[in-house]
Order: sequence, then structure tokens, then C-alpha cells
Amino acid sequence: MRIMVTGGLGVNGAFVTRLLVQKGMDVVVFDASGDRSLLGGDVDRIVVEAGDVRDPDSVRGAMSAHDVDRVIHLAALLTPAAQADPLLALDVNVMGMRNVMVAAEQEGVDRVVFASSKAAYGPLLCSHGAPQYTPVTEEHPSKPRNFYDYTKIMCEGIGSTLGQQNGIAFAALRFATIYGPGRMVRHQSRLLHSRLIESALAGIPFAADAPGGGDLDDLIYVGDAADALVAAVTTDRLRHDVYNIGSGQLNSLVTLAEAVRQVCPSASLEINPSTSETTAYASRFDCTRAKEDLGFVATDLAESVRHYRDALQVLGPTLQATAESQR
Repeated sequence: MRIMVTGGLGVNGAFVTRLLVQKGMDVVVFDASGDRSLLGGDVDRIVVEAGDVRDPDSVRGAMSAHDVDRVIHLAALLTPAAQADPLLALDVNVMGMRNVMVAAEQEGVDRVVFASSKAAYGPLLCSHGAPQYTPVTEEHPSKPRNFYDYTKIMCEGIGSTLGQQNGIAFAALRFATIYGPGRMVRHQSRLLHSRLIESALAGIPFAADAPGGGDLDDLIYVGDAADALVAAVTTDRLRHDVYNIGSGQLNSLVTLAEAVRQVCPSASLEINPSTSETTAYASRFDCTRAKEDLGFVATDLAESVRHYRDALQVLGPTLQATAESQR
């Protein structure tokens, strides 16, 4: 099976790409970036096609040239950029989704798996948000607030509709909050999870304020996100077109610090309660569908920290070089 990964050089995409290679798949990465630093030692085993999902001919050309069977679509403009430039977000996210689906039909691709987000639900200002955190199922109504939220809903609709029209199996995976190596360098992430873990692993003291001593949310390690995407693109049959992907548990900076101390007992970590509000997007996913259809079960928090440590040992030198080049 030959699989094309759009955005396969990104933080999430690189983990997907490496996992596919480890499973013996032929992989074609389609990406507008030339930064291959997150591919690690697998870089020479991966075909990389420079291209932009906004260009339909480029998308189709890559599928045709490499006789692609299935696609994992991750290429997208992220929340801050989408909010700052809505027209560009429409072009990259929404029209990019359309271009992928049209090219898939033209080139006989039989499945497209799309990386969606909990942003598709919008803010959870009911019992599914704080403080009750009733688990959110895929049937929960979507109430998008910012432009990125809307693009995810539109992409899901385009994928599902064109998939049904053209006989292409389609699934959108809605991810909980993802953390993992590369986010600090690539996204200058405002999320504190990666900073906490990487500080501990580097022997650097970490201190932060958090609502109520820890911002409760459903957290998922990037390696688990990759597992889910690979499972969705390779499983025999998809029974649904939307899947929640998360841990199904509530965690926080406090519980993450506890998990980190299991791996790094000497870590200096200080989490201070604050009066700031919990984010309206914080939630807890019901992942029953993903467990039943994809066999997906998230790794527990302490084991995820160990995987994070192991990934940094492989990617650390290239991430450090990338960070220094951006200074």
C-alpha cells in the first residue's frame, strides 16, 4: 500500500510518516515546507514531493506520479494564522481539502483520512465543559466560534460529501489536545505541556501558574495521534466518518508533573494555582468508536512521557539545530 501524507513534514505529520515507514508502507510526503528535521533517521526512506494543497494540479500530479492508494490529509493553517488571515485559511484548509478529494477521485484513491480537531465542537459551555466534563461523543452538536473551527467543520463536510459521491471511504479524526516533540520549535507553542516535559528532561527547573492548580483537559501524545491516523488509513473498513481521538481522561499540568516525576524523579517542577479561567475548549472525549473500529487505546500519561523522552533522544540534535537557526 502506498500512502500519501499531506503535511507530512509537520509536527504531527512527521510522526505519522515515520510510523508508516516502520510498518513497511511506501510513503509519499506532500508538503510545502522543506524542513525534514522531524523525520529523523527515516528521512532517506521517504519520498518527499514539494507542493502546495492550494494547487490542484500539484496535488493530483503527486498522486498520479506515485500511484497513491490512500491519503492522510494533515496539511492546514493552524488556529492563530487562520484567525489572522481568514481568506488564506479558506484557501489552504477548505480548498485544500476540496483539492485532495477531487484528486483522489481522479486518481482512483480509495480512502482519505483527515486530521480534524476538537475545534469542530467549538467551545463547550455546557455540562460537557468545566466543571462537569461529561464525555463528548461524536454526536455532540458543533458550535464553532473562531475561523479555524469553521474550517474544520467545512473540511469534514467536503470530505464526507465528496467521498459518498465518488465512492471514496472518508473519515475525520477529531483530536483532543496534542502534545509532543517539535511543538516548541515549530509552533512556539503556548501550551505548557511540552515545555514542562522538555524542561524536566533537560534538568531545567519549571514553574507555571494554572487554573485551580492544573488546567483539566483531555491530553493525547502525538505518537498516539499517529497510531490512530495509521489505524484509520489501514483498517479493513471504516464504519463512521467521524472519530474522537483522545485519552478519555482528564489530566492537567499537575497530573502531568506527577507522571514526569515517575520518569525523572529529580525534576524541579512547580505548578501554582491561579484565578484564571479554564479554556472553553477543555473537554473529555468519549472514544468508544475509535476503540471498537480502530482498536485505538491511548497510552497512559507516564508511558507517554517515556515515549516523549525516547523521541527526543532521536530528534534532539536536529530540533536543537533548527531552534538555533531560528534565533
